[in-house]
Amino acid sequence: MLCTKCKNPIDDNAAICEWCGHESKLPPPPPRSNYNEVNTPNNTTRGGSNNNPNYRPPKPNNYLAFAIISLLLCWPIGIGSILYAVKVNSAYKAGNYSEAQSASASAKKWAIWSIFGFIIFYILSIFSTLIK
Repeated sequence: MLCTKCKNPIDDNAAICEWCGHESKLPPPPPRSNYNEVNTPNNTTRGGSNNNPNYRPPKPNNYLAFAIISLLLCWPIGIGSILYAVKVNSAYKAGNYSEAQSASASAKKWAIWSIFGFIIFYILSIFSTLIK
């Protein structure tokens, strides 16, 4: 905003010009509503990261039930799934959202590998009993 008397730049909320001491006749602008900035995920920068400190992305699925089932079916591989499933919650609470997303994907991957390992082992055990 410019001072109406000396035309020097002044702050938008200033009531008096710091250059000439002239009182500003304009009322200060109304405060901006930050509802859209705080409550929606649309406040992002070019890189896609959110620049609002109050915004938390949704918590990724930890696949803990899937990990427990995979642990019961094929325990050596299912242990990795359990470890990553637990890591999702701790990383999310610490604010490491990308690490939580990565741990979620790893928990799902290890659970799927564990179930496929069980299926392959089960099929091989059936064939071994049929061959004898």
